[in-house]
Order: sequence, then C-alpha cells, then structure tokens
Amino acid sequence: MENLITEILAVYPNNKQIKHSANRLKNGFSPHSTKDLENICSLSYWLYILEDNTNLALKVSGILINEIFDGNYNKWTWLEAICQLSAYLTEGAERDFFIRKLKSPIEILNDEKKTGLYQRTVERRLNDTNLNFKEIQTAVEKKDIDSETNWRKGQILKLVFIKMYGGSKTYSNDELQKMIEENIKIIKEKNASG
Repeated sequence: MENLITEILAVYPNNKQIKHSANRLKNGFSPHSTKDLENICSLSYWLYILEDNTNLALKVSGILINEIFDGNYNKWTWLEAICQLSAYLTEGAERDFFIRKLKSPIEILNDEKKTGLYQRTVERRLNDTNLNFKEIQTAVEKKDIDSETNWRKGQILKLVFIKMYGGSKTYSNDELQKMIEENIKIIKEKNASG
C-alpha cells in the first residue's frame, strides 16, 4: 500500500484532490475504518475522473478486493462504491466478478425481512431523481469550484451505481453514460482552470 501511495504522489504531485486522499492513506489503512475506506474510494474515483488513469484507479480499489459485505452498512457504502467503479472500468469476467460482488448483500443477508428491505432501498436508488442537481446548481451560481467538484463526484458515484447495478426506469443507460461523461468533462475543465 505504501509503495502505491508513493507512486501516486510522485505521478500527481500537483493534483490537490488526489494528493489529499493519498496523504490520508500514507501511513496505511484499516479495512475496518470507514474513514480509510472513504479515502481509498475517493482516491480511486479521483484517479479516474481527473486523470483518466484506469490502471491506478483499479490498483487502489484492488486493495479491497477481498473485503465482503459483513452487515456493516457504513463500511459497505464505500466498498459498494469501489465495486461499482471497478465494474465500470473493467469488462468481461472481471466486470461480472465486481457486479456479483456489488449485488452480494442480497445473497449474504439470510433474513427475508432484511433482504426485502435492502432490495427496496436498492430499487429506490436505481430510480432516484435526486442526483444532486440542486446542489450542483447552487455551487455553480456561487462560483464555488470545490463544492461543485465534490457534488459532481457524488453524482458520478450515484450514476455509476445505477448503471452497474442494472439500470433504471428513470434513465436509460445512454443517458447515464452521457451524464457521467459530462460531469467528468466539467470537473476536469473547472479544476484545470481553478
């Protein structure tokens, strides 16, 4: 882990989002720490979003490849986000592996009531129209690039989840892909000039 972080900081010494997330992981991490999981997730997403570095994004997310859903939803939030990004960035058998992992809580939850509740929550997320549009617009109006960048990243997380989980009744896969690409383009533009 330490060598990977050193490599990332050497390659992107001036990228503030990558540097911020990487520095938080410099002294190692614990897979039981939600903060560490969040930092690994952020680092993976920033490597992809800001630098289009699929290889390093997958190396970072690969640190958690053996972690599974253990009933702790606080941890799962970040593991799920890493699984969905890994699925999005890969193809074939690799993508299938990450999609199975993304959907694994349904198999792991042995309780019919908990499984039903989880499936309803997923269904709501798949068809959610609350994709941070209002927050992004507010940040744009205030010319707050950092806030806009973070809200757009949050929107990308939601869009990638919907796409990798199997789609939505609200948005077609083409619409999802277009929104992901548009957000990435805007984030890159705003952070290049900011």
